[in-house]
Amino acid sequence: MGESDDEYCTDDGKRKRGDNDDPDGQLKVRKTHKTPDKDGKHEEKLGKILDLLSDLSLEEKELRQEQKDCRNDIIEFKKENKILIEQNREMECKLELLGDRIDKLENEKRRNNLIVQGLTIKSGNQDELRTEIAETIKKHLGIEVKITGASKLGPKTCLVELENAEVKKNVMMNKNKLGRLVGEKIYINDDLSKKDREIQGHIRGIASARGKMGKT
Repeated sequence: MGESDDEYCTDDGKRKRGDNDDPDGQLKVRKTHKTPDKDGKHEEKLGKILDLLSDLSLEEKELRQEQKDCRNDIIEFKKENKILIEQNREMECKLELLGDRIDKLENEKRRNNLIVQGLTIKSGNQDELRTEIAETIKKHLGIEVKITGASKLGPKTCLVELENAEVKKNVMMNKNKLGRLVGEKIYINDDLSKKDREIQGHIRGIASARGKMGKT
């Protein structure tokens, strides 16, 4: 049998099929398919992305819950703070009332007291002190008084307790006579509480400032 027209021999003696071997175009071009390894890597990456998104979603939910809890804590704190403020206000009112009662009791106790300043006090003995002060008041004010208690507060200052408020009133009405003394400066004042002394000092300061303004 002779060779087909479509067949020929090459220089190395091998047979070669010509273009007419596939007249109907039946020979298929080989297609390139993706390998299973590449598909697996793609799915693995996709899975990681989905896991990451899931984690982010869960984290977001947790953060929102924490935010909600914080809001609730703040609301609760505000409620507790409001209660504490009310309790503190009540306590301040009670302390103020208690302070007023203490001041009232102290003022009641001081009602018959005087502070005498400027005397040269030789003795700290109460009996001798009472006698010395009573003689000074009689000598300079012309009033006989009964002193129920006396105590030395400083070299020239002493606290004096008189028999009653009427005697004290009489002494206070005549104390201006002490301003006529020559060579001596003796002062008699009320036994005031710290609060009353501060108020009196404030009033004296205002009066002094107004006096200076009047002179200018």
